[in-house]
Amino acid sequence: MSRIGCGACRDLLPLVEDGVASEESRLLVEEHLQSCESCRREAGKAAPMEEPVKNLPDSALHRLRRWLLLWGGLLVFAGCVCGILLTYSAGMFYNFLLMPAAGAVSLLLFGKKGLLAAPAVGLAAFLWMGSRTLAEGGKLSEFAANWPYAVIYALLCLLGAAVAALLRFAFRKEGRNE
Repeated sequence: MSRIGCGACRDLLPLVEDGVASEESRLLVEEHLQSCESCRREAGKAAPMEEPVKNLPDSALHRLRRWLLLWGGLLVFAGCVCGILLTYSAGMFYNFLLMPAAGAVSLLLFGKKGLLAAPAVGLAAFLWMGSRTLAEGGKLSEFAANWPYAVIYALLCLLGAAVAALLRFAFRKEGRNE
């Protein structure tokens, strides 16, 4: 006669099969299985656990990462272009959403290299607005007058990147505490 009943044996059986049960529990289950035919059949029904996929092929991960970076980069680029094109329109205030979002996404996608999005956006805004000024017959001095917009857009991108960095830091810390 075993020291545990069938219910306790069936409760412990998955733990023993997975190799996470204590030595004492494993011995109790083995002792019970020697004397109980129905639990032996139950133990025989359990399908062996499949090994989890440890490694995807590096080429598949590389292709997936490259695809995500490409489309994420295109999304950031399109958002910045749309924001710059909105500068002299009634929708200019959408830039208070677009530029920080572009900064945040670029930081999350590209890491520290994503911080380069801010000066790139500032330079692109300055050049676009300056060339528009010149195309409309403006003087070269008016070309340089567009720098405040460029600085504001670059700062908005940096603000978004800072928020993304803080959120990533906070969630990384929270995950360690659990």
